[in-house]
Amino acid sequence: MMLTSRWFLAGGARATVECRVTRPVRLASREYLSGRRLHPSYESPTIRSTRRNIDLYPSRRWWDRALTGKSLSFGLPECLWDVLVQASRIIAVAVALVGLCLAQQEPATPSFHAQTDLVTVPFQVRRGSRSVSDLKPSDVVLLEDGVPRGFTIFEAPPIHLTLDLVVMFDVTKKKERFGFWSAKTLQDLTRYWSEAISRRLLDGHGVRIRFSIYRFDQSALQRLCQSTSDPSVLLDALRRLAGPSAGQGPGLDVDIPLPAGLAIRDRERQAQAHGAPPAPWSLTGALSALRDSAFAAVLDKDEAGADRAAAGRALIIFSTGAEGTALTPEDLAGEAVAAGVPVYPVALISFPGLLPYDGYGYDGQEYYGIPFEGPRGSMFGPAGIHYCHPITPDCPGSSALYINYPFELLGDLTGGLSFEAVYHPQTVRPGQEIPGFRLSEANTAFSMTGGEADDILERVKRHALARFSSSYSVGFVPSPSASRREHKLEVKLASKSGGKVTEGKRTAVY
Repeated sequence: MMLTSRWFLAGGARATVECRVTRPVRLASREYLSGRRLHPSYESPTIRSTRRNIDLYPSRRWWDRALTGKSLSFGLPECLWDVLVQASRIIAVAVALVGLCLAQQEPATPSFHAQTDLVTVPFQVRRGSRSVSDLKPSDVVLLEDGVPRGFTIFEAPPIHLTLDLVVMFDVTKKKERFGFWSAKTLQDLTRYWSEAISRRLLDGHGVRIRFSIYRFDQSALQRLCQSTSDPSVLLDALRRLAGPSAGQGPGLDVDIPLPAGLAIRDRERQAQAHGAPPAPWSLTGALSALRDSAFAAVLDKDEAGADRAAAGRALIIFSTGAEGTALTPEDLAGEAVAAGVPVYPVALISFPGLLPYDGYGYDGQEYYGIPFEGPRGSMFGPAGIHYCHPITPDCPGSSALYINYPFELLGDLTGGLSFEAVYHPQTVRPGQEIPGFRLSEANTAFSMTGGEADDILERVKRHALARFSSSYSVGFVPSPSASRREHKLEVKLASKSGGKVTEGKRTAVY
């Protein structure tokens, strides 16, 4: 089987790498644990939002952060056999080399997306409350637009797994108006960590866990540690989030370059002309961390050489999601899906609000005097803003459901989960329920302490472990077609097979 990956780079150039795959590949599925579920009107990888300012809210309280539910799944291969991992390394190196060559050319607006000729569908099977791990290819039926079709790939859950957790902390200063942590709260965050906490985070109950920690500040990305399973190294990196420590030796904080060819977008230029401070390049930093971590995410095999060893990688982003370039959350999601990496955004709030991503708006509200239209939807989510006038004890001002809806959607688009800074209502009377958070409290009522960040990392670890270690995958290489179109794929069990399929559905264009 030939796997072809086409990468579209700055300057309009293309890099195409073909690799022959001689072993099956797999895409791990989702084991749904705690995390944020997005609005039920979400329908597909393209955000579809309702008209602005309608009174439509999820049937739960805003501060119920531990809801158990599904994350929608869209993706390409995420956890591959050794041969395909080697192929992915070749692709990554090829892309990097072409990118270095293009860095010398005239900058151009880049395009971030990837294509593949391989189609996979992940799924899980349960009998009662237990996962089924003894399925055979004959137990599975793959439907294409409702009609059975053949598949050439059948992948069972891995026996040996290494999980790489890539964490980027956006520490852009709050005083710069687009950051979240103040100098004091950031110091408090770094002082929280201990070696005991580091050991617990690295405990995978038989699965090897590794961490890569990145620090992002305005437009500078640094790697503080790379793919480590050493508690002392992890602890030292977490304690350097606020900046280099006293007496720190050289080479611990490694500068990571941002992609070449990016430029400030038109909306950012307009906002700066009206007095807005420069926006951080947070999504660009996350994209760079995703690419940089690919070089360290190597396959681990035990000494005996296991033929069902696999490696998984997940990206966790603590950030407001502010972005001064034309890069959007959908662009980042596309590259993460192509790399098989689920993304776990942790939305931190910024006051005043962020410059809307291209195509998004704030429900008619102006941004530094500029009325940006939002044909793709509202930054506050499909329901927009809940307006309540006049301000009364029963309705103290306007509220919104999401801190940064497009950024939080990264979880659903890539098979991860989404989280938010913890909201502490200040003007709500006991027993009073409000839709979302008060816009008037955006600058004072949110926190992300060391303990809260620790809790999120633990939940991400559990979710990613379940996701990468308990799923099957079927796949095929579609026949070449001059007219590509969207197909609906679904996995079902043969009539004699017992159990219930979870997940097992996706759309693909080929």
